[in-house]
Amino acid sequence: MIFGGGLFLLFYLITGKGIGAGDVKLFAILGFYMGSWKLCITAFLSFMFSAIYGIWIVIRNGRNSKQEIPLAPFVLIGMLFTDLFHL
Repeated sequence: MIFGGGLFLLFYLITGKGIGAGDVKLFAILGFYMGSWKLCITAFLSFMFSAIYGIWIVIRNGRNSKQEIPLAPFVLIGMLFTDLFHL
């Protein structure tokens, strides 16, 4: 819990608007639930899926798209992949 919450709190403080406070709380709870190794895999998968979605948005809407992408749905997808496939 301390690993997930602390790491994403650091990201929150550094980036300003990049990661929200809700995402910090979400990763703290996931760290408590999953442990630090599975949390790292979940975070990697979450960022990978959100990057793929972001690239798709840019291709669809053009380069000047300033749409914000919520992280929580991709965290759910990453957590499901991690739990279902025992990564």
